[in-house]
Amino acid sequence: MDQPANDAVKAWLALAMADAKRRGLPDLVPLLESLALAVSSLRAADWNDDAGGPALKDSRHPGRG
Repeated sequence: MDQPANDAVKAWLALAMADAKRRGLPDLVPLLESLALAVSSLRAADWNDDAGGPALKDSRHPGRG
C-alpha cells in the first residue's frame, strides 16, 4: 500500500478509537482495529492477479459465464 493511504487509515483509526473511548465504548476499539486492518489489506491487494482467467460457471444462472 502506498504511504498516504496507509497514513489515512492510521489517522482514521486514531480518531475513531479516541471517539469510541470518549463515548464510553471501549469494546468497540478491537472492532475498529480489525476494520482498519481489513481496509489496509484490501487497499494493498493486487486485484489483477488472475484477471485473464476463464469465467466461472454459475449453476444458478444457466447461460451465463
